[in-house]
Amino acid sequence: MLAIFKNGLVEPPKELNSPASESQAASLMLAKVPEETLKDFMASHSNNGFSLGFADHALLAYAPPQRSISSADQRMFCGIDDIYCVFLGSLTNLWNLNKQYGLSKNSNEAMFVIEAYRTLRDRGPYPAHQVLKDLEGCFGFVIYDNKAGTVFVALGADEAIKFYWGISANGTVMISDNVNLVKASCAKSFAPFPAGCMYHSERGLMSFEHPMNKMKAMPRVDSEGIMCGATFKVDVLNKMHSMPRINQSKEVVVKESEEITTVPVSCYCGKASKLRTSWTDANPGRRFLCCKKYGRSSGCGFFQWYDKPMCEQSTWVIPSLLRNVRTQEAELTRHRQREKLLWFALVGSWISVLLIFIFLSEGGRREHQQSNEL
Repeated sequence: MLAIFKNGLVEPPKELNSPASESQAASLMLAKVPEETLKDFMASHSNNGFSLGFADHALLAYAPPQRSISSADQRMFCGIDDIYCVFLGSLTNLWNLNKQYGLSKNSNEAMFVIEAYRTLRDRGPYPAHQVLKDLEGCFGFVIYDNKAGTVFVALGADEAIKFYWGISANGTVMISDNVNLVKASCAKSFAPFPAGCMYHSERGLMSFEHPMNKMKAMPRVDSEGIMCGATFKVDVLNKMHSMPRINQSKEVVVKESEEITTVPVSCYCGKASKLRTSWTDANPGRRFLCCKKYGRSSGCGFFQWYDKPMCEQSTWVIPSLLRNVRTQEAELTRHRQREKLLWFALVGSWISVLLIFIFLSEGGRREHQQSNEL
């Protein structure tokens, strides 16, 4: 598999570029242009390989495996509605995923990935990292959306499949499972694609296993002692700093719906997310991070659980307790309303008695005056 994306379509992390040096300059002089590397790929797969070109934007080359020894050797290519996917590996829960997305049971992994991507693109706001977490098995895929002009790459966390990506001398980004193809055009500016991560041409590189953590570039030196493109790993230190501060009573300081300033978690809009609390029966009292405009059509759809899932007993007990509390509060409200009505009636009766007494007293006084006059 070989994917070539021209300069401007994809902007990979700048650390992927190898530092300038005389040795690298010499190697770049000998590096092939991506089109030559594509010809080499097609020449080595002259019987069953093919390639697709998309104007001056992208090139996809694919060759089915000659033999399949394990699930990791599977290779598939699919194109639906101008969305193209090269998929490597297999999903053990594909049948359930196809059923969930309304696909036929004969749909393969590449067809499912295209449907999942199209669902995220058109009907979000389910976060992409949550979809990837639901995939079971070994997998790696590259999606090119020709209509939207976007690229989406993901690699499973088990490292059974390896991807390599690099930047050629003219800025073209290359992705392949064959390291020699990438090295041929990218010289020292290449690195393994990080496992358990995804890359979107509009959102950049992130870990779908730890989406709240930033990716940290690690310097990489080859066998010749020359600096190469950096590898990327989850920043563990940033993970520690991203946790909320806790006081001595183990209560979280951050309040519900308060903008997170001590935890710099950004949504897809690039703005600070908000911490809110779910009170559904499935997740009572469970907090989550979301876009400020969550639930609106103008929001980016960012959603990430902040608390761990609750046990099954809690999801049954807490809603029951909440319903009992609401019932008692409603009953108490009704009692208070009845008390107010009784007070109004009592005060009204007192006022009526007082008026009657005044009326009778006034009538008696007039009768006494009339009797005196007679």
